[in-house]
Amino acid sequence: MSEVSTPSAIFLADADGSWSPVAGLLVSKWRLFRELVDVTRSDDQGWRRLLPSAGVQAFDVEGEGVGVDPVTLGQLQEVAVAGSKVSFKIRLEPALTITGDFIIGAFEVRGEVDEEVTFAFVLNSAGPVLPSLETA
Repeated sequence: MSEVSTPSAIFLADADGSWSPVAGLLVSKWRLFRELVDVTRSDDQGWRRLLPSAGVQAFDVEGEGVGVDPVTLGQLQEVAVAGSKVSFKIRLEPALTITGDFIIGAFEVRGEVDEEVTFAFVLNSAGPVLPSLETA
């Protein structure tokens, strides 16, 4: 497997369980969201009470990239059009990687720069995501 030489990168899961690089990334925003469940009652003396570990959780990534391989980038475009759930590994920072199933919520091909295709995207989690921190 070839490596993407940027601090951030996106990888698409192959059928054999390995990861193929799709693009080097410029991640403009990532967000972990947890919908809170309010269980406040009238006898809570005016204090809000939240139910721990309840509600909906989501992880979204917005960014832009430069395609590494036209075939793999084509697969990414097919996934975007189909709206299907796909496993991604996303290196957000040199030490933070997120792995999980995502749906491509938005995908925009911007054009070519130095014979490489540039694009913008939004990935929305479609199940649990697993963060991993790599230490030097």
